[in-house]
Amino acid sequence: MKVDLTTFNITQGRFAWVCIEISLDEPVAGRLWFRNVWFKIEYEGLHLLCSECGRYGHLARDCPN
Repeated sequence: MKVDLTTFNITQGRFAWVCIEISLDEPVAGRLWFRNVWFKIEYEGLHLLCSECGRYGHLARDCPN
């Protein structure tokens, strides 16, 4: 939905800040395959994100799955 100006202009090559809208009812991706490289995805502001099942609302140690 939105990309910051630094990312758009490719002035820094290490991080990309992108604003997207996601459904928190579905598991979220932890990484992205792009141009033959895996990139780790970090979700700013989502503190209760389970690394086991990828769902929002609990941590891995409390995962019901």
